[in-house]
Amino acid sequence: MLQFRAGMLDWTGLSMLTETMRSAWYTASTAVRYYAEWLDGEYVLLKHLIHGYDHSAVMQRALRFHALFGSTVVLSDAQLIDFRTPIQPLFLDRRFRAFLKQKQNFLALVADPIRGTKDEKFAIAMKGLGRLTDQANKPSDSFEEAVTRIAEPIFRAGSFDSNKFLNSRRAGKGHVGRVIKRFPQYQHELTGLLHALDHFSNSPAPDTTTASTGSPERYDTLLRAAQKDHNLVKDAQAKRIEEIIRIQEQHIPEAQHGRRAAIRKVLGTGKWHNEEWTPENLRLYLDIVHAWNCAINRNIAPEAGTLYESSDDIPFSRYQRLVTDSVDWFPAGPMPSAGLPVGLRRFLSWDPLKADWSQIALIVKKTGESAEKLQASLKTGSIEERADALAEHASKIGDMLTPISPEAIPEWAWGIAKIAAEVTKIVPSELVDVGQEALRGRPYGVALLQRRRVVNTLKKAGKELL
Repeated sequence: MLQFRAGMLDWTGLSMLTETMRSAWYTASTAVRYYAEWLDGEYVLLKHLIHGYDHSAVMQRALRFHALFGSTVVLSDAQLIDFRTPIQPLFLDRRFRAFLKQKQNFLALVADPIRGTKDEKFAIAMKGLGRLTDQANKPSDSFEEAVTRIAEPIFRAGSFDSNKFLNSRRAGKGHVGRVIKRFPQYQHELTGLLHALDHFSNSPAPDTTTASTGSPERYDTLLRAAQKDHNLVKDAQAKRIEEIIRIQEQHIPEAQHGRRAAIRKVLGTGKWHNEEWTPENLRLYLDIVHAWNCAINRNIAPEAGTLYESSDDIPFSRYQRLVTDSVDWFPAGPMPSAGLPVGLRRFLSWDPLKADWSQIALIVKKTGESAEKLQASLKTGSIEERADALAEHASKIGDMLTPISPEAIPEWAWGIAKIAAEVTKIVPSELVDVGQEALRGRPYGVALLQRRRVVNTLKKAGKELL
C-alpha cells in the first residue's frame, strides 16, 4: 500500500487553508466541465450482471481522479438527491467540504430553477427536492418521502439558512430534527444533503450553481431519432428501441412518457429500489438510462460529457458527437516500467481510494501548475499534447508518493493509453486510463467493465472521431 512521505504534512491542518489560498485555487475559467454519467445511481443495477461489482468504488475513484486532474464535475439535480450516489456522504465529510471551499470549481450544479423564488442559486439548488416533492406514490418509509418532509420549511423560507438547518446546537430540534427522528435510517444522507444545499445555495463562486442553457429533451425522443439512423444503430439495438417505445405507449400514461421512473416500474417488478429484473428487461432499462443521461448531458453540460458504451450499447456517443471523457478498463497485468519516469510509475500503481480528501487537497495544491497546463491542453491541444500534459501531471502526482516494491502492486494496475485513430484503439503505456475494477464471474461482465469508462482519455467534443 502506498503511503505519503512521512513528516511531509500535518493532515489535520490541511483542511484549513487561508482565504488567500482559496482564492488562488479558484480557476473555474480554465477547468473542463464534465457531466458525469457514472454518477447516476441507476448503475448500481450492474451488480446483477457483474459479480462483485462495486459502483460506489467506481464513483468515488472517478471523483478523486477528476479532482486530481483539475476538472469540474457538473451535477444534475437528480444526482444531488440520489441516495445511491456518494454525493450526500461526501458532503457529510468535513474534509471534503473543506476541499470544496479551497477548490470551488470542482463541483458544479446545473439545473432549471424552481418557480416562485427570487434567489436563483437557491432555486437551482432546490430543483431536485422539488422533483421528489412532486413524485407520486412514494412509499411512506422511503428516502424520497424523507426528503419531501425535510424540504417543507426550506421551501417556505425561500433561502437556505445554514444556522437554522445545520447548527450543531440545534441538532435534534425543530422540524429537521423531527424528520430525522422519523427516518433514522437516512440520518447521514439527509444531513449530507443539507450540507450540499448549503454549498450550492450559498457558494460565492459564480459558476458553482447555474441555470441550464440547453434545450430539455426526453430520452424517448433521442431513442426515436437514433432508431432512424441505420448507419450507426444495429438491427438488434433498433429492435430494443422499438420494444421500449411499445412498452411506453401501451403501459404508461401519455403524461408520464419520457420519465424513466415510470418505465422502471413496468420493467422491474417488486419493492421500491429492490426490483427483480429479467435479463431482457434490465438490458432495455440500461438503454433508457443511457439515453436519459445523454439528454441530461445535452441540457446541462454541452462543453463535455462522460457517456461510455460497449458495442452492444446504443451509440449515442457517436450519434450525438458529445463524448469527451472516454476511458476504458484495462485487464490487470504487469506495471509498465521501461522508459517511464519514477513519478509516473508511482502514480500508475496507486489507488486514489487509499487517500482521504485532505490528502487529495494536498496533492491538488502542490500540483496546481501542471493541472492547469493539463486542463488548457484538453481544451485546445492536439492528441499528442494532451497525452504529454497528462503524463507530466500524473508524474507530478507520483512524485508525492513513496516508492513501492514490485510485490506491493495492487490487484489492478493503471494503464496508460493514447487516443489513436479511433475511440476503441487505445495503446497501453501512452495515456493515463483507469484499471480493472472486478473481472470476476461474467461473460457479459467483461464487456460491461470494458465499457465503464470513468476517467480520463478526454477528447474534445466532436473534434476527432465522434
